[in-house]
Amino acid sequence: MMNTKRVIGFAKKILLVGTSIAITFSGVAWAQNKCFPVSGRFESQTLPAEQCDSPVLFCTSGTLTGALWGDYDFVAQQFIPAGEPSVPAANFYTGFSFVYTRRGDVYLTDTGALDLAAGRISALLTVTGGTDYFAAATGHLYVYGASEQGINSGRYQGEVCISRGS
Repeated sequence: MMNTKRVIGFAKKILLVGTSIAITFSGVAWAQNKCFPVSGRFESQTLPAEQCDSPVLFCTSGTLTGALWGDYDFVAQQFIPAGEPSVPAANFYTGFSFVYTRRGDVYLTDTGALDLAAGRISALLTVTGGTDYFAAATGHLYVYGASEQGINSGRYQGEVCISRGS
C-alpha cells in the first residue's frame, strides 16, 4: 500500500529542487556576457587648451574605424614623467575616452605612455560601461600609434563584452 503523504512530500522536494536549479541556471545564463573581438584604426587631433576640460589641458578628438566605428574624445587627467634619462620626454598618463557609435556610447579609462619627442603612443583602455547597447559593457583595448604636429593616428585591438540583457 502506497503512503500518499510520503509521495506528496517526495514530489514537493523534487519540484523545489527542480525549480531551484532552473532559477539558478537561468540567472547564470542571463548574467553571462557576449564578448567579441574589436580592431581598427584611430585618428585624432590635439585640441586647443580653451576647448579642453582637462586638469592638465590635454584633450584629443577624432574618429575610429573598424569594429568600433564612430567619433571619440579623450580627456587627460594626469601626466607623470617616466623619469628615465634615456627617454627624457616619456610620460605616463591617465584619462578618459568616450567613443560615440550608432549603437551607443562606450566609456573607457585610458592609461598609457607617450614619448613626446619621438611621437609614440601606447595605451591600455579599460571599458567601463556606456549607453544603450554598451550600457553594461566591459572589456579592453590595446592602442598604439604615433603623434606628429598634433595629429595622432594608429591602431586599436581588444575585446568588448556586452551583457546578454542589453
